[in-house]
Amino acid sequence: QEHTLALWALEALGQPTGDGDSTSLRRELLQAASDAAHRLGRRQDLERWLDQLTELDLDPARDPGGVGRIYVLHARHAMHTGRFGLARGMLRNAQMLFEEADDRPREAEALVLLSETQFEGGELKASRQLARRAAKLSDTPAIQARSTLCSARLALLQDRIEEALALVNHAIATVRPHAREPKLRAVLVRGYIARARIYSVAGRHRRAQAALTLARRGAQHLGDHHLTATVNELHGALSLWNNQLREAEMALREARLSCQESGNHPAELKANLHLGVLLLEQNSPEAGPLLEQVAQSSTEIGQHRFQ
Repeated sequence: QEHTLALWALEALGQPTGDGDSTSLRRELLQAASDAAHRLGRRQDLERWLDQLTELDLDPARDPGGVGRIYVLHARHAMHTGRFGLARGMLRNAQMLFEEADDRPREAEALVLLSETQFEGGELKASRQLARRAAKLSDTPAIQARSTLCSARLALLQDRIEEALALVNHAIATVRPHAREPKLRAVLVRGYIARARIYSVAGRHRRAQAALTLARRGAQHLGDHHLTATVNELHGALSLWNNQLREAEMALREARLSCQESGNHPAELKANLHLGVLLLEQNSPEAGPLLEQVAQSSTEIGQHRFQ
């Protein structure tokens, strides 16, 4: 609905006139359309709106916050397509612009995204520091929960399972009272996904499935393409570990297809990695080429943990 309304409004607005009020309104509508297209997984629509945002004649000196928001939208798209170096540069620019605009909530959001980007690139110390900076800048539930989830991912990677679970539970408790808001509900879903991963690593598969059920319900309610693909990938991985091979293969192939449609290369890597393991255990000839592809792709986008 949001994407359709933004499209209609842009059509009603007509061609750019150079008028200040018209440019400001066009920017707001393009930002709304970009955000909705991202959540829907409509890559071509998203790239079209981002290109139009880039073409707007915006002056960072006069409107640093507005330009910073455009950088964040471009950076988020770069993250999902595996261009982490590009995303880092854009997020650093966005953070400086928000700092200049004295917009602390937006600056904290840029820092959280930068923390997530550094984590994906293996810069764990930098990721931890950025998450802490974000939490100090803004006390909003969304920022506090997202920075806590960043810390939980780091703890899990270092096998501090009880600490990771405590952090995730704290993040969920922070956003649950505000979950009527769609953006906070999305953070809550990410919390359930993180909880499911932790329980699966700890071997508590029933609890992992319960958390995953909550995550799936939330992702479906939001209609968020990327969250749904993540849930399917994790469902496939859990099914694989529980020796439910048919169910695992169906979920992983569905997750892979969704990621290919939206151009989400990092998430596609995860699905392909688990699918490759499953096919290898079945002595499928598809396994070798798929795992070689995963190794090559992980090197190309800097996902060395998957390699």
